[in-house]
Amino acid sequence: MKISARQALEAFQESFVKQTSAPIAELISDDFVFIGSNNETQTKDEMLEWVASFEGRIGDFVTLYENDEVLVGTHSVSAYGEESESKVMFFATVKGYGKISSWQINRSFQ
Repeated sequence: MKISARQALEAFQESFVKQTSAPIAELISDDFVFIGSNNETQTKDEMLEWVASFEGRIGDFVTLYENDEVLVGTHSVSAYGEESESKVMFFATVKGYGKISSWQINRSFQ
């Protein structure tokens, strides 16, 4: 199964809106690792717990590059309680069977 950057971002977006990690959980591998802007890491279970409780929205999806092994792009993020929107650049790796194995972000506040 091939996965696109837009498909992954829409799954994150749906998870945030519905306050459930189920949509994004279907797309990530068991050994998934999330790497944040400060190089902090989260396991699959830690990231899914965070996704289900995140109060905010993402949008303005732009795919910069994608193939069977990597997804690269940007999106905006608005978290409740923050005064301004920020931009996120992401880089994801995809395993041969179509599951995301890592997702790294760099977040910039505007």
